[in-house]
Amino acid sequence: MYIICQNSTPVIALDFSKAFDIVCHRTFLNKVADLNIPDDVYNWLLSYFSGHSHCTRYGGESSALLEILTGIIQGSGIGLTSYVVNSSVNSSVLQC
Repeated sequence: MYIICQNSTPVIALDFSKAFDIVCHRTFLNKVADLNIPDDVYNWLLSYFSGHSHCTRYGGESSALLEILTGIIQGSGIGLTSYVVNSSVNSSVLQC
């Protein structure tokens, strides 16, 4: 939708990138467990969000390897659905 007034166009832009960064995997999986989905789908999601780790290498040195507990890959097939489920208020919120 465009609103034109005096040769200018107001633009509203929303950046949801940070929203994907803060999704706690444990909270998300607990919310998914409350949904009426087949067990094999839940188990696939559990596998998808488990067992990932990260370290940073800079100047020939590497940080300790740490488990990734938050975040959804933007542009992934599960990204938007994960955000919507995680944003629901029907389930309790857990700390990561």
